[in-house]
Amino acid sequence: MNEIIIKNNPAAGVALAGLLIATGNIVRVAFYPEFTNWLVKLLHS
Repeated sequence: MNEIIIKNNPAAGVALAGLLIATGNIVRVAFYPEFTNWLVKLLHS
């Protein structure tokens, strides 16, 4: 974080953004309910 703020390094900012997006995707998939089939999914949406 120090590299981004003090040195204004855009590459470090992009790396941090990628890390945050990847972490968000992992958490989303971990808590998403299991897919059963299309009929059940469409009827209960």
